[in-house]
Formats: sequence, C-alpha cells, structure tokens
Amino acid sequence: ELDRGPVWLMGNSLGGAISSGVACEYPHLVARCLPVGPAGYTHSSSNPIYDEIARGENPFFVSNDMEYRRFIQRLFHGERRPIPFISAFLREKMIQENEWYQKLINQLTAEMDFQVAHPEESGVSFNRRIEGSAVPFHFIWGESDSFFDARIMEELKESHPGIGTTLIGQCGHCPHLESPSEQARAVLDLPPVS
Repeated sequence: ELDRGPVWLMGNSLGGAISSGVACEYPHLVARCLPVGPAGYTHSSSNPIYDEIARGENPFFVSNDMEYRRFIQRLFHGERRPIPFISAFLREKMIQENEWYQKLINQLTAEMDFQVAHPEESGVSFNRRIEGSAVPFHFIWGESDSFFDARIMEELKESHPGIGTTLIGQCGHCPHLESPSEQARAVLDLPPVS
C-alpha cells in the first residue's frame, strides 16, 4: 500500500521462514532477504528442533518456571539474565498461551508431511526453493544456535555459492538480542542491491 518499491526483508526463526517464503513467492516485493537463524531450512544430518517435534516434543511449550528457565537457557549461547520484569511478563505469557504454541507447532507440521529421515523431501525445507531466486539472500546465524544448527548455513553456501552468509560467534538463536551490534554490522556492511 505504501508503494515504496522492493524492501530488505529480515526475520528471525519463524520470521526467517516467513521472509524466505515472501521472497520466493513475491520476488518483486523483496530487494534482499535476510533470514536470521531461520526455520524452514534443513541440514543433511542435524535438525534438532525438527527431530524433537517428530518425537512429539515442543520446546516452545512452557507450563512452569523451570521449563521457562530451560527455554531461556537454550535460546542463548551464554548465561543470560533477562531484565526481571520483562522476563516475568514473558514467562507468564508463555505459560498462559502454551496451548496456542502447541496448536501452532501442530498446525505448521501437520501440513508438511513431515519426515525426519528425509526433510528435503518432506516439503518442510526452503533449501531447494531458493535455488535460482531473483532475490539475493544473506543468512545470519549464531554459531551456537540450538534450535537450527548453524551447519545448515554451511550446506546452503555449498549448494548456493551466490548467497551471502554471516556467522556470529558466541551467539545462540537470537542474534538481535544476544549480539545486536554484530547483527547490525552484518546488515549495514552489505552493499546496495543493484
């Protein structure tokens, strides 16, 4: 509606999958796609979160304080102490809405004909969908991401040499929270899209 022309589209986790989907489906809207530790991409042998979901586990389902603390520890590389009142609000929100998180994961995976042993063939993966894309992709990943293995980015680079990549050291699943300066530098250092 704003008619600003193609934009740089960036998203983390599920947002990374959504930005990738928009870039693949509507390339005229996207000048550059910047998935950050994105869902929707797979590794040939290491897919922790997809393996967990296939076993019936949902790492986003939080029903008590201990599960919330485990979730926060998993989100980041190092020991993190979120701002107490923000953390308390997030914990309560996740506990109150845990059925929604369960439903979200169930709906997202139900339509994907999920196959742990062959994720590339299951329809889950964007790995092949970005092939030949008119939109330039630049991936940003925390090297210690425990949800989506950073080795996914290495395989993507091998199969798609034209993509850009930035690996942020000592960082987990959310570079924008854990290493915001490094993530901002990675984006700001990118050349304009011609």
